Amino acid sequence: MNEDEQLPGETTKRCRILVTSFGPFSQYEVNPSTSVLRKAEEILNSLNERTLNVNDVKFIFDFPVCYAQVDKYLPEIVEKYNPRILIHLGVGGQNDVLYFEKGAFCRGYVKTDILGNVPLNNYSADQCPKNVILRPDAELMSVLNCIIAKENLPVKFDFSDSAGRYLCEYIYHKSLSLSNGRSIFIHIPLSIAANESEMIFDQLVELCAQSLVIFLLELVK
Repeated sequence: MNEDEQLPGETTKRCRILVTSFGPFSQYEVNPSTSVLRKAEEILNSLNERTLNVNDVKFIFDFPVCYAQVDKYLPEIVEKYNPRILIHLGVGGQNDVLYFEKGAFCRGYVKTDILGNVPLNNYSADQCPKNVILRPDAELMSVLNCIIAKENLPVKFDFSDSAGRYLCEYIYHKSLSLSNGRSIFIHIPLSIAANESEMIFDQLVELCAQSLVIFLLELVK
């Protein structure tokens, strides 16, 4: 991909907040994180512009489930759009809950990506101190705590201490480093991915997207 080409799944508007989802992997021809993000975009576009300026949020769908492409494209995104906050969506949460990941480790990436590769030395960075974890900054953590405390959300939020040591945690560690802690990773419930009923799948996607929109609106207050 040369410099004149768009990033994968890129829309064209600039933003204060940039949100990514992952592309196909394993048995998932459409990643459920992309299904949720597309529905969230649809909901946001239907809102009154006075509630949320469409330029506040930018979406990049189907980010490749590939370590090398995270290495290539994520720095380009941060440099090109300079978002105030980066948010990444992936599949992996247990139960029917949206999980905010508390942080990401630099080491331990031994699971192969869709191309059968792992990062050099299984690290996400050249300088990779053992057992050092990157976390969102204090301001973002305060917002996350407020969202978790909210009642009557379509799908509840909670914290997770393990982002999985795969592409989800890998992109999160890179993102936290590039943004100086202005990054969040949200895991979509595995119950969405496991559901064989199209109607129930659509309902779960809708509910997760509604909660995601509530969170985005909280961030741009």
